Amino acid sequence: MHVALLRQQLANVMLSPTVGTSSADDGSEGCSSTSLHCRLNTAGLLGNNEISVGAAIACFLAQEGADINYANHKGKSPLDLVADSTTVQLLKNFSEQHRLQRLQAITCGQGLSGASLRRVHTTPNTMTNLVLPTPPGPSECLICSELALLVLFCPCQHSVACEECAHRMKKCIKCQVTITKKIRQDQTEVDCSPSTENSEQHNLLEQLQSRYRQMEERITCPICIDNHIKLVFQCGHASCIECSAALKTCPICRQTIRERIQLFV
Repeated sequence: MHVALLRQQLANVMLSPTVGTSSADDGSEGCSSTSLHCRLNTAGLLGNNEISVGAAIACFLAQEGADINYANHKGKSPLDLVADSTTVQLLKNFSEQHRLQRLQAITCGQGLSGASLRRVHTTPNTMTNLVLPTPPGPSECLICSELALLVLFCPCQHSVACEECAHRMKKCIKCQVTITKKIRQDQTEVDCSPSTENSEQHNLLEQLQSRYRQMEERITCPICIDNHIKLVFQCGHASCIECSAALKTCPICRQTIRERIQLFV
């Protein structure tokens, strides 16, 4: 719309019958200013007003749903570029007519036609018209197979595990790249540092394992390290029955074995 109002010569070229058509299509609609004026006259808003080709294109775009208040890179809207008050009023009338027709269609329960759905402003992606994609919903975790919001791994950008499973992961299971950061779908970072509760549980587990090893050493034969102790010598040391059969001296203190006391546990 800005181009049509500012560059009249380009607007004339766009409506020239020799542009984009063959000689057989010279009389077809949509390739001359006459047919464009005819389409605008059907709306009953043009009247006897004489407008330029660029203004006619702008009115047609407004009739099709173009935003007459959209600002270009210089902050100018189409209305700011028009000096003629008649053309300004025509643009407003055609835009208002489109708005009323759309409201009437919604009120009557009629869906927008396919042509209306295709009326998208081909404008640059700016912060004002850029539509951000909605975040995906729950997906299946490749670890626990539960439906949950998956965590995004950095730098590989894979999302294969839920937050609970991804908490202790060091590498991505899909590409084996070391994970430097884990991002939730709300763009917050997952804390990978071990919590105080987990540290206490880990220390308790290590203590229990140490005690278990000590108990195993006390009841295991020091010679074969397989069987449990069943005999005690007079020196206080012990062994299993199989190993003590061939012993004459204690393997620990080297005293001569005089007594063998059998244990019943």
